[in-house]
Amino acid sequence: MVNATGRDLIILYFGEMPNQDAAIAALVLYLAVSIVILVLTTKTRAWFMLTVVLTGLLEAAGFMARVVMIRTPSSMAFIAMQCFLIISPVLLAIVEYICLGKLVAMSRAGRESRLMRWQSRLFAASDVLCLMLQGSAGGMLASDNLDTFNFGRKLMLVGLALQLGFFSMFTCLCIHVQRSGAYGMRGLAPARHIFVTLYATIALMFGRNIFRVAEFTEGYHGKLATNEDYFYGFDFALIFSCFLLFAAQHYGIYLARVRAELDPAIAASGGAGAGGPVPVQARTEVQCFEVVVASRAEQRSQQSSKQGSAGSSSQQGTRQGLPLLGNTVQIAQDVKVVGGWGQ
Repeated sequence: MVNATGRDLIILYFGEMPNQDAAIAALVLYLAVSIVILVLTTKTRAWFMLTVVLTGLLEAAGFMARVVMIRTPSSMAFIAMQCFLIISPVLLAIVEYICLGKLVAMSRAGRESRLMRWQSRLFAASDVLCLMLQGSAGGMLASDNLDTFNFGRKLMLVGLALQLGFFSMFTCLCIHVQRSGAYGMRGLAPARHIFVTLYATIALMFGRNIFRVAEFTEGYHGKLATNEDYFYGFDFALIFSCFLLFAAQHYGIYLARVRAELDPAIAASGGAGAGGPVPVQARTEVQCFEVVVASRAEQRSQQSSKQGSAGSSSQQGTRQGLPLLGNTVQIAQDVKVVGGWGQ
């Protein structure tokens, strides 16, 4: 039971008495969905999805801090709650960027484009920047100095606004990759599942960030910050919906299916795992090499059988060695042309 002093502290921070049962329920739900995603990630070996699991655990830690804050109010519990619940969803964007990068890398156009090869790294770097800004802001919000506190609030706003901008650019890139015939994603059912999940989760995170921007613009004593219903409706519900989508439409499962449709031979050889098989172009070059070598070997065998046995063994070796050298050079030239290495 919270004493009068503790109750006053809770009212000071929350503007009302928060619901402890709701916080416990959110904690349990995040733990449960994180376990499901962990199992799916282990089965598909799409290890980049572990970032989602980590985010779920951080969200659970945030609600644990909320429960602690309600039971034994303290400024440290409130700061921990704010940092976990505000900053941790930033990590989910990295998963989106990596997923699109893996999808693009399956196409020849994506592998040949230097910009597309770097897009996931560039967007991930932008997400790290937002994470650093919001993390620094979270530390400043813990300050007793009013000026430092206000600067931290503004810095948090900058981090959230920047993330909204990067989300917008990333969405445009997703639309380009999906609609462009160069990437070969049009008409692929597994790719459509991935893009639907990408668009849905980005929209959910976008809406959540808009809520947080509005909340920090009003301040901690504004209507949004002091009404728990807004928090659960526009933060918890939106971010948890992202987790449900990640569990139902796990990227590891559908990335493997996209690979299998782009190159059925990969699925037949059991190499369609999320870890990444040999690209289609590279596999084709190896096959071309094998065909050319086999053809040249057969030609050499036929030529050798037609040659007479006159002359000494050393002279015969010399005569056979010259065609062999010429054939070897020709093989290299043919492989270069057929495999596309000279392009």
